[in-house]
This record gives sequence, structure tokens and C-alpha cells, in this order.
Amino acid sequence: MRAYGLLCGIPLVVVADDQTHHYYDNEELVLWTDKAGPYHNPQETYEYAQLGLCELHADDPDALRRGVSIGEALEGHEFISSPKIQLKFGSSIPNTEICSMELDADTSSQLDVLVKDNYWYQLYLDDLPIWAFLGEHTGSVDALLPGKLFPGAQAAPEVNKTAKGLKQLQRVTRIYTHRHFTLARNGDQLIQVDMETAEPVAIVPGAKITFTYSAAWVETTSTFAERYDRYLETKFFEHKVHWFSIVNSFMLCLFLVAVVGVILMKTLKKDFARYSMAEAEELYNMDKAADDIGWKQVGGDVFRRPTSLHAFCILLSAGSHIAVCVLVVLLLCCCNSSYKQRGSTGTEL
Repeated sequence: MRAYGLLCGIPLVVVADDQTHHYYDNEELVLWTDKAGPYHNPQETYEYAQLGLCELHADDPDALRRGVSIGEALEGHEFISSPKIQLKFGSSIPNTEICSMELDADTSSQLDVLVKDNYWYQLYLDDLPIWAFLGEHTGSVDALLPGKLFPGAQAAPEVNKTAKGLKQLQRVTRIYTHRHFTLARNGDQLIQVDMETAEPVAIVPGAKITFTYSAAWVETTSTFAERYDRYLETKFFEHKVHWFSIVNSFMLCLFLVAVVGVILMKTLKKDFARYSMAEAEELYNMDKAADDIGWKQVGGDVFRRPTSLHAFCILLSAGSHIAVCVLVVLLLCCCNSSYKQRGSTGTEL
């Protein structure tokens, strides 16, 4: 009874974090920064900290690094927490400042190149991915006028004249300074995350940029098992089948096979005729027929026993095993649209 009483006296501790995906009200959520890179080259990725924003630095002592699996490492994931963005479960956040920075010549030049290359970045919140562009470059030099950069400021006439003269020759890059998070919950679980970027500011030397964020929570009836369905929507990946290209490629393959077959038949025609001689003629020309001629001369090399037969068999069997595993995993991915974990396919392979 005493032992039972001691066990009953031990308080029960329930862990609520991004591993269990269960949270208490007002519990802090960790926003993980991932990778960034140009939109037109998905294989070129960098750490989010290399963007040069004041939000996160590579040597930030408050930032946490999260371990990655083999599949996540192959996909280029690098998880570093963003300590300046503090989101709480079920708690809406008004417009809040993240950080401020003044652009010098080097920083503005770097950000200008990144925005012109259509750099995007990826975030994760409770293992839910978030994508956004760093900025936009659809405006003109007209935005550089002091009255538009800094409301109420006046510029000299020659400045206005120069800016208006360059209006048709140059486009201005802008960086988004505000992020609004819309989060949907079902009970104590996070189901959906959306982020909208707004308030673009022109990237020019000397500009003072203040980054802000806000968050709003809504209720949803979707279950935790359905929260990845929006990322695996079949209509999102559905593309028009180019039957003409498929038929064209198929006919081209048939033509190449026919050409190779004709070349081989012409090359081996004499050898086939010699090997199909009548028995009497073979006996008469035994001395000539006994010699390996033509393509049969490579028979010794083809059927030659390799020097390291055991190693050859091991490598052949291992390669066949890997090829079959890859084929099976790809077939399962094509037949089944379930999603278990980020990087799970690469880890299983």
C-alpha cells in the first residue's frame, strides 16, 4: 500500500511539443527556418541565415539547431529556430516588431541580387511547411522618389527629374517586411498554417527596414490525419499529358531499334551463312570452320571467368538489391499518396 501511495503521489508529466504534436494553450511554438534559394533552380539552396536579414544570424546564441535524418540531409534541410518570432498556441498576436536594420551599400546590393533572382525561403511550424518569396521586383524607379520612400519628404527638382528619366530603364526591388500567420487548430493540435507577406519596402542604401509579424488563430474541423492532404492534392500535381511527345518518343525508339537491327544483320550475315552450312560442307571445310571467325572471336572475352569472382557476385547482387528497392519505393509512391514524415522517402532508400 505504501508503494502504491508513493506511485500515486508522483505527478504525471505530459510532454507537449512538436514531437508529440499536442500543445497547451499559450504554449510557445518553435518556428524553424530551413533553406532558401532561387526559384528557378530548386537544387541551389542555402541556409536561411545566409540571407543577411537581422532576424537571424548564424552565430545567434538564442537560435537552436535541429538534427536532420539522412533523407532530410539529402534534400538540403537545415533547421535553425527563429527566436525573435514568438508564436503561442491558440494566442493571436497583433502587429509586433521582429527587428530593424539599416541597409548599407553591400547589404542593399546583396538583397537586390537575391530579389532579382526570385529567392524564396522555407519555414516549418510543427512540421508543416511554409513557403514565401523574399521580395518583389515589379516596381519602377518612381518608388525611389523621396515622397514615396519617406512620406512627407521633399526632394530637389533635379532629383525628381533624374528619377523620372530612369523610370523606363530600371526596376526597383522591394523586400517584404511583414508576415501574417493564419493558424488553424483542432483541440490541442495544429492543423493548418498559412503565411502572407506584405508591406514591401524599396531596397536602397540608407533605407531603414523594420520587420514585423502578426498571427491569428481559427478553429477547424479537419483532423490531424488530414492536415497533409492539402499538400498532396492530386489536382495540384496534375498536368496535361503530352500524348504527341510520348508517341513521338516511342516511334523514335522503334526507328533506332530497327536501324541497329539492320546494321547487325548486314554485319553478321556472312557469319550466319557460314555457321549454317550443311553437315557435308562442314566436314569438307573442317579446317576452316573450326576456327573462330567474325563476332565469335569475342567469345573468349565474354565468357571469361573474372579475376575476383566473389567480389563481382557481391557487387552484382548488391546493385540488383538497390535497384529493386528503388523501383519498389517509387512504385509505392506512385500508388499511395500517404505522407509520413519529411525526408522519409530518402531515408528509406
